[in-house]
Amino acid sequence: MINWYYKVWMPYLKQYHNFNEEKSGYLILDKATSHLGKDFIDLINSGNQEVSFIPDGMTRFYQPIDVSINKPFKIALREKYINFLY
Repeated sequence: MINWYYKVWMPYLKQYHNFNEEKSGYLILDKATSHLGKDFIDLINSGNQEVSFIPDGMTRFYQPIDVSINKPFKIALREKYINFLY
């Protein structure tokens, strides 16, 4: 997750949201084992960012967030990856 943070999350914030030290970021994750590492959580909290976890059994209520935030992120990421390959 730490590699993902530096290679995906931070470049995404900087490019699409003009993220800098004065702005804050907010990351919502499920409780996958890879998301729960203390080093990763400390890394998020050390910057001007916060992380929250979706409680067990509540994912279906957060589906609109997945569609409105995660889907555009995945589309942008896929586009960058395709441009990188070609």
